[in-house]
Amino acid sequence: MIKNILVPVDESQYSKAAANLALEIAKRQKACISFLAIIDKPDIEKSLGPVPLGGMYYALKREEKILTEEETRAKNLVDSFEKLSKKENVPCHLIVREGTPVEVISDEAKYHDFTVMGLKNFFKYGAKEDDDTLEGFIGKAAEPTIAVPETFKPIERILITYDGSWPSARAIHSFLQLNIWNDKKITLLNISENKKEADILLDRMAHLLETYDVKFDKVHKYGKPEKIILNFRKEKDFNLIVMGAHSRDKLTRFLFGDTTKVLLEKAQVPLFIDH
Repeated sequence: MIKNILVPVDESQYSKAAANLALEIAKRQKACISFLAIIDKPDIEKSLGPVPLGGMYYALKREEKILTEEETRAKNLVDSFEKLSKKENVPCHLIVREGTPVEVISDEAKYHDFTVMGLKNFFKYGAKEDDDTLEGFIGKAAEPTIAVPETFKPIERILITYDGSWPSARAIHSFLQLNIWNDKKITLLNISENKKEADILLDRMAHLLETYDVKFDKVHKYGKPEKIILNFRKEKDFNLIVMGAHSRDKLTRFLFGDTTKVLLEKAQVPLFIDH
């Protein structure tokens, strides 16, 4: 059962797309959305640079001015998403917080069932390019995350990737338990050079899917994971990819390791990620 969805927002089209997907889910599940805007105070302070002798008063005034502007921006931002939510008759909660984006989102996620956010984000002060908040957040998140591109199709066909690892299995468990799209057409995919081992893994995971009464088919493929997934997604027109995430050496790595960078850039569909 889903009751609370967290949607961190900025001014980008990615955030608007994430909000639209969250609204679709909320309407199906009769859930509430929390729209979160972040004031990146640590980077604001860094942007002021070293304070020269005798310049502390002016530096503090400058910081105060920027913070006031950022507070106004953040409030206007969540207000705009509140209007969108009211238009769709979905209850929402507005949150404005100061802090490092990854830390703020991670803290708020503790009180929500899962998070929906853009594949690219611009939460950091002055950010003009993707600030990698998504990657940092997934490494800390205790609940699933749905990462959304600028545009997406209605979710009707779902690709679930499974490599036998615990993060991969956890992603599938979370997907099934949330029961958002269990009624859609699902394909369970394993990519391995060992067909016998792949068949065993697929059969064991198939048993779990069967207990949730979902309709699915099993597919085994050989080759480079990123190439297989991207080509298979286009071939079958999948609208969502379910995948696990691994954390190693303080750097977030997803299922299939380094290939995730390619998937984030080229998959062009929402990614359901858990670790």
